[in-house]
Amino acid sequence: MIESLTRIAAGVCVGSILGSFVTNWGVRAARGEQAMIGRSRCDTCAAPLDFVTSAPIVSFAILGGRCKACRAPIDPVHPLGETAGALIGAFALLAPSPAEGALAAGLGFTVLAASVIDAKTLRLPNALMAATALLALGLAIVRHEWIPGLAAALVVGGGLAAVRLGVRSGGQPGLGLGDVKLAAALALWLGLASSWMLVVAAALGLAAMKIKRPAGGKLAFGPWIALGAGVVGSAREWNGWTAWM
Repeated sequence: MIESLTRIAAGVCVGSILGSFVTNWGVRAARGEQAMIGRSRCDTCAAPLDFVTSAPIVSFAILGGRCKACRAPIDPVHPLGETAGALIGAFALLAPSPAEGALAAGLGFTVLAASVIDAKTLRLPNALMAATALLALGLAIVRHEWIPGLAAALVVGGGLAAVRLGVRSGGQPGLGLGDVKLAAALALWLGLASSWMLVVAAALGLAAMKIKRPAGGKLAFGPWIALGAGVVGSAREWNGWTAWM
């Protein structure tokens, strides 16, 4: 039990740091800025952040959700991304093998980056969708579940593509092609549980639309697909990934 708690704590710490980096990368990439190098800075006034003001999750609470320099509100995507990173890190370190843990972490942070970009631009980059598919397939192969994974990906991808063609809003497809690719890629990992991913994602997306209708009436559905996959995938893997505890 002590070992498992240590793993979880380490995963939370490392994951939140990586989540902060990945979220910041996604925000900068969405703006077309240099995303890989340079100090963390305020999105509004560009003031560089010191150690205290850039500490994942904690700094947001200490600063009351506002920049220390200009007092502009901090984009909530940052603490949300850091929290997601903490959960990804903890989950990955509970994996029964280093290979599964590494693949799970890679998949989680790749989907996190894609979700941030989608939330900002309503676009899911093809490169990140390809990486998601490869990592999800890698997990399925390690778990010896690649055949149901491939079948689920074909069904989910084909079904959502048909929905995209049939459901239109204002003359435009009601579902983005990137959303279809993301759901199909994650189905490689989830296999037969993929239907629950879509149920959770749809419920969360509809709830989000009811709470606050996005500008232009268009919802970034990628983050909800990612969250649905995370909820269903975590529940599906839990018994196997914590059996050693």
